[in-house]
Amino acid sequence: MRHILNVLELFGARFDISGGRIRGRCTGFKGAHIDIRDYWNDKESITGPLASGATKTALMAASIAQGTSIIEFPYRKADVDELVAFFRTVGVVIEDDGRRLIIEGRASLSSGDHTLIPDLIEIITFIACTVHLQKSLRLQIAADDRVRLGLASELEALESMSVPLEWEEGAINVLPPSKIKGINIEVTPQSIYSDSHP
Repeated sequence: MRHILNVLELFGARFDISGGRIRGRCTGFKGAHIDIRDYWNDKESITGPLASGATKTALMAASIAQGTSIIEFPYRKADVDELVAFFRTVGVVIEDDGRRLIIEGRASLSSGDHTLIPDLIEIITFIACTVHLQKSLRLQIAADDRVRLGLASELEALESMSVPLEWEEGAINVLPPSKIKGINIEVTPQSIYSDSHP
């Protein structure tokens, strides 16, 4: 939680933590420059559980902040991509050069339509349960192209384990594998979600 408050403080919010309560005040967010490496466990590689929350908090604050905000080395997973796509839909100008996000904040957001991807961990959980039970399953999936991109590392691992997955437009079929192969998995923010690892 402290990392979330710290990011918001960089945009101008102030917090008092006492007596088991958090009290915050802010007269308006100002553009900020955030380096997400400050929230990594190791400055040389993207690690640690705080990078995701820090990136998403900075992105939300920057979208309504006055002025330009820069998020250096943002966490790169589907949930962040979804936030970027949503804010673009409602009128926020976001430039992404691969290493950083440059956000022009807006005092008010327009309306817009955006279809969210399903929860990626739920999809992996359903697949794992199906494989464990040696059954077949058909999952209807909205925005399946974005789901495949968001689960690329998990799908690659499942393929390496010989789990048969058949994709159709808007659906994935999970078939019982004849034999599961063991593999080694390294969890990083650029690869498999830590919640998918078990």
